[in-house]
Amino acid sequence: NPDGTAPGIDLTVPRGSRPPCRVIALPGVPAEMFAMWKETVAPALTANQSEKRVICHRRIKCFGVGESDLEAMLPDMIRRKREPLVGITVHGATITLRITASGPTEAECLKSMEPTVAEIRQILGVLVFGEEDDELEHAVVRLLNERGRSMAVAEWATDGLVSEWLAEATASSECFRTGIVMHGP
Repeated sequence: NPDGTAPGIDLTVPRGSRPPCRVIALPGVPAEMFAMWKETVAPALTANQSEKRVICHRRIKCFGVGESDLEAMLPDMIRRKREPLVGITVHGATITLRITASGPTEAECLKSMEPTVAEIRQILGVLVFGEEDDELEHAVVRLLNERGRSMAVAEWATDGLVSEWLAEATASSECFRTGIVMHGP
């Protein structure tokens, strides 16, 4: 670790009749961890590969239906060992479909995901509101801008959370006019 005092660990654990398992542990400080990964761990791992492979992810964000209902709409896509793999996570009211593909290059991974992305969008329609780091507030702002509309918000019992989300999402837009936050007695 050239950037700190926390050590990294690289060891091989014997597993009886099975092949040994390589365990690599890195410090939790991001700057130290990323430097060690880039300079030592990634080159060591790729040196042992006979075939170069990359793993790519793509996230599709959905809203408006429950997780089990959405999963029922995509029965074959969520099955294990599918390529590309599609997983579901839920945070708040947003359901994220994470598509994962592996291949020799990033371009080939992304290309292999396209039919799956197209099928998800076709099946789910308006339930899909964005990709990657999009959140619901970004979708609201996008729709307001597309339609040439603006909005103001009056909130109660939210501590101004909706206004805060919209203000952050409209940093380069004029569609969010103002927010009023009322507090109860």
